[in-house]
Amino acid sequence: MLSSCFCSSHALLGTGEDLLRHNSRIRIFYGSRANLPNEEVVQASVLMSQTAASLGVNDLLLVCLTGGGSALLTLPKRFQEGRLPLSDVLTTIKLVSSAGADISELNAVRSCLDELKAGGLASLAYPAQVVCLIISDVIGDPIQYIASGPTHIDPRFPASVRINRCLEVLQQYDLLNELPEIIQAFLTAEQSTPSADDTRKHRVHNWIIGNNIVALDTASFIFGNSKPQDVNLSVMNADATNAYYSVDRTFRYTRSIFPVVLTHTLHGDASEKGRMFAELLWCTASYLASRHTKDCKEITLMEQKMADLVARLTDDTSDIEPIREACLKAVSNDKNECGSGEKIGICLLLGGEATVTVPSVRLDTTPLGGRCSHFALTAAVRWYELKQDEHEYEIQKFHKIGLLAGASDGLDGPTACGGGVWVSALPRPTINSPDLYSSALQNLEHCNSYGFFKQYDADAILPAKLTNTNVMDLIIGIAVVNQ
Repeated sequence: MLSSCFCSSHALLGTGEDLLRHNSRIRIFYGSRANLPNEEVVQASVLMSQTAASLGVNDLLLVCLTGGGSALLTLPKRFQEGRLPLSDVLTTIKLVSSAGADISELNAVRSCLDELKAGGLASLAYPAQVVCLIISDVIGDPIQYIASGPTHIDPRFPASVRINRCLEVLQQYDLLNELPEIIQAFLTAEQSTPSADDTRKHRVHNWIIGNNIVALDTASFIFGNSKPQDVNLSVMNADATNAYYSVDRTFRYTRSIFPVVLTHTLHGDASEKGRMFAELLWCTASYLASRHTKDCKEITLMEQKMADLVARLTDDTSDIEPIREACLKAVSNDKNECGSGEKIGICLLLGGEATVTVPSVRLDTTPLGGRCSHFALTAAVRWYELKQDEHEYEIQKFHKIGLLAGASDGLDGPTACGGGVWVSALPRPTINSPDLYSSALQNLEHCNSYGFFKQYDADAILPAKLTNTNVMDLIIGIAVVNQ
């Protein structure tokens, strides 16, 4: 029997209560659309904690966890006469995030300020059995980091270890003296007298039921098993944005698209990775064309460049065999099936989550940007630079190169200006003049990538639209060449 069910969700158009029966045991609470906890989230978290604490040895606590759970399950720790103020907790997390901390570092700080994170929810449910079904939004699916691990209890990391890790992160980014006074006092007290270790034998089962590997493999399957005109990416709906038509023009008259999943663990600086991926797509177009014309010298040169770029982009391997194999298939398909005027292409897919460091200087206006739009604008800048080489441009000018960078949850960045961006190198470049190039560099420096697109290329923006899932960011790059 269902005794009670609590659902904490980001605010959507319409209300979930409309779907519930009168006197339903299900209660719905709404978090902020900006992916930050609010007082309603805290209220829901209090009820969830009370429910968990009320369970007995014969009870089952079923938890459904997705990305964004850190904001939707938030219960500041008790300190002095009450709890840590939510506003001060948010200020602390914003400081750490703006300093460029990655997800593991963010969660190291969050978990020390919150009662339910780092296994807190599962601990409250003892001695009940806990089953958690997880859709991962963290590279490598580490359960302790997904939504700050409310059902992950690891005896190797007691409270004393976690508080030391939190302080290490804050010291690394030189933030200790910038924290709100009550947060500083709390951390000092915790370091002096950390919470008692939990030595009980818990019955907790955590299962990953979805991640970005599933999303990338599905995208690869769609591209590899469909005619270009049949490809339908749900994030690109024509009634919402003209970005769909930009992508459609790239596909049009293309006989075959051969997909390659490069990595599902993209991480590091978004500016660096955007430049690398832009150059890799540029080289892939040259390589595909060289394979078609059998230019052995150019083939060797491009393979060397591609191997270096793949190694730097993935931080893992310089193996370009999947790209080489896809290009050979494309050329072979071209000879056997393509007619005059048709094109062949390669689709390179990335998944993961790069980071953007917000400048410490105070700006006159609030920057509008996100990881995906920053990645895409950086790529457009790199393509403009490559086109300044007349030889390179002469080779590429009849090809089509572009990329779509999108957040799988439909919200790219804290300002939620959009879900992603489509940018093009050829034939209709996003950046096509020295003035636009200079403006792009300035906007990147200020983390104002969406501000740039809104002013100069609004049609490239995919609208902000919640997708009801989160498996990090997806980057789709396309290089199409003539026969």
